[in-house]
Amino acid sequence: MMNCRLLVLMSVVTIPVAAMEADAWRVQNKPSYFSPDENNEESNNDNLFRLNKKQASDNQAPVDGDQLYKLGYAYYFAQTSSPELREDNLKKARSYLEQAVKQGHGRAANLLGEMWQKGKGGKIDFVKAENLYLLAQKKGVYDANYNLAELYRHTNQTQKAYKLHSALEAYGDKRSRIALGNIHLHGGKGVAPDLQKAITLYEKMAQQGDLTATYYLARAYYKNKLYEEAMPYFQEINESPTAQQVLGTLVFSQVKAALANIYGFRGLGSPQEAVELFEEALALGNKDIQPKLKLLKERLARTKKSADKGGRYSALGAS
Repeated sequence: MMNCRLLVLMSVVTIPVAAMEADAWRVQNKPSYFSPDENNEESNNDNLFRLNKKQASDNQAPVDGDQLYKLGYAYYFAQTSSPELREDNLKKARSYLEQAVKQGHGRAANLLGEMWQKGKGGKIDFVKAENLYLLAQKKGVYDANYNLAELYRHTNQTQKAYKLHSALEAYGDKRSRIALGNIHLHGGKGVAPDLQKAITLYEKMAQQGDLTATYYLARAYYKNKLYEEAMPYFQEINESPTAQQVLGTLVFSQVKAALANIYGFRGLGSPQEAVELFEEALALGNKDIQPKLKLLKERLARTKKSADKGGRYSALGAS
């Protein structure tokens, strides 16, 4: 079975077979000089200072590519609440990673590619990002394949993204399964939208309890106005104790807002529950729902008056 899977994979695109997990290299190559509490910005920056001081006093020039990569990695991920210090750290990260890339360091090329793609520590340059991902790919960095596929997807090179994500998905990469679902959902140059294919991909993971896939599945139904189909998946996420941690606060607030919209404006639930969900979304920082929350409260107030005269509530037709 594994041999067949690898043959299919290699017929589409060459991906190093040494790493079975997409993020394995991040764990295996985590710098050892981080403090035990990685969220302690003072400890992390003190460690960086001590490391730089030690290297300067050792008179070891030049340091090897792995040392440079670890320095760049540490500066990139160092935690700080200061925007100025964060920007300074990112510029130093770029500098060290560039030096490591010159020495042929694959993981440094992959991380530097991310920085160029996202504009971290400098401007955005998609061409440089692509070249760095390709270099990292040749060096056997598995994660570079996913980053390259996502770069192609976000720069509307849909066919290239589809080909590479398909290979990764066949290899068992769950992130690429979701990315493929997104490509089918929205379509792109050379790839027609296909809702059913998107749903099939999301469902494979949602059935295994993957909250991210469950969110994308609910969103696919919702965006296609299939509110009854979307509702149970949004409910599952809303009731999950780990949803905010897994999906992030912004997405979690959007889940609550979507569920509130279904309850309050689609006649599929309690308007009072919708108000509560809108208020919870607002408390999470989602200010976009304020107009709908106001509208729903006004409607409920009118409904109460109408109920006193023998009337009843009817769902609004707002989207």
